[in-house]
Amino acid sequence: MAMIVIKEIRAKTILSKSKVYEYVINPYLGCQHSCTYCYARFMKKYSGHREAWGQFVDVKVNAPELLKKEIAHKKQGEVWISGVCDPYQPRIIALGELHQVGIKTYTMIAPLLPGAEDLAEILAGKVDYIIIDRMNYNHANWVYQKYRLKDKKTAEFFQQTEKKISSAFQKLGPSVSLTISFSCSRYLTIS
Repeated sequence: MAMIVIKEIRAKTILSKSKVYEYVINPYLGCQHSCTYCYARFMKKYSGHREAWGQFVDVKVNAPELLKKEIAHKKQGEVWISGVCDPYQPRIIALGELHQVGIKTYTMIAPLLPGAEDLAEILAGKVDYIIIDRMNYNHANWVYQKYRLKDKKTAEFFQQTEKKISSAFQKLGPSVSLTISFSCSRYLTIS
């Protein structure tokens, strides 16, 4: 496995307009996961790194102070954390810590691949919402072809896996309840 280059940088801004929610915060540039199908790989061209995507992470160390300043001048709205980076790098522990102090936490599983139902045990007690999303299936077409996963793009696979994920959460006990909303993206509410 290649060595990950981690740099501390000072960002100029942190709270940006978004087309998904009102705002987005990207506390990092880059990612350690290097998912083959990642839609954010284009961000490498803004990094100045020679390392491949997945081999560098720039940490915006001044994000808290920037956010404190910028939030005072913005109208209230929902904030998407990590539109083009993974928010936890790969520290799922941070997700649990945020959840424990009462901050509503979300996890997006996209694209939906075999084995996603195993995430229930990992995420239990760490998230309020799980978003199961098919948005970047088209972007990931080549991955599905290369790894012979074309059957994993079907509505049937999506529905079966969604049921497996729901079942996996329900097996964790009565403190876990799910609400499924039927829209382009599937939202599972966990309490």
